[in-house]
Amino acid sequence: MNTQAAGSTQNPVTAPDTSPVLLTPDAVLAQLVALRQQIPDFTQLQIPDAKLLRPAASVRPEFIRSAIDTVRNSDKVQGALGRTPDDLQAEALESDQWSSVEAELRALLKGVSAANLLRRHKVGTSALQTYTISRQLVRGQNPEVNLIPRIADMRRANRFGRKPKGSQSPGTHPAPHPVAPHSGPEAGTQGATEPVQQPPSPPQSHS
Repeated sequence: MNTQAAGSTQNPVTAPDTSPVLLTPDAVLAQLVALRQQIPDFTQLQIPDAKLLRPAASVRPEFIRSAIDTVRNSDKVQGALGRTPDDLQAEALESDQWSSVEAELRALLKGVSAANLLRRHKVGTSALQTYTISRQLVRGQNPEVNLIPRIADMRRANRFGRKPKGSQSPGTHPAPHPVAPHSGPEAGTQGATEPVQQPPSPPQSHS
């Protein structure tokens, strides 16, 4: 009786947590550096050097298989080439395997870029909302005047608020164009300033 009672009170065994450990950016960078050091023949190429290599590197797999069969069936071709068919076959297989790694790394980069785009969108949306809310708080009867310099800083830093070169900056007004004084009664109201002569218009060319 006591043995059965003791057995019935035992806690059920829970399954171990198999969820992956999420890494920080620094940890991912450290692993990428270590992985890069373990990849054979890892290198970087200048664009002109890569262009020179690309034509032969783009040969179709069917052509490569046919060439390997030719080397295997001709001793003279094998002697002139200086390569055995087994070596060529192993090299082609290794290239295909690393192409799979290359495709997976591209997919990994796309996933990392998409996740980071979502992060930037989230923080950017909050920043734009902060700007809008701050502009509303400096208006009205009880304005938050301490937000005025912050709003100015955000306006200067906001790329959506920048205008092309030559356009007027916020808060400035274009200088009025000088005009000749009006004739008639309104001319006496212009003050004692001297009349400004308009420059002659350039002659129009007729095609």
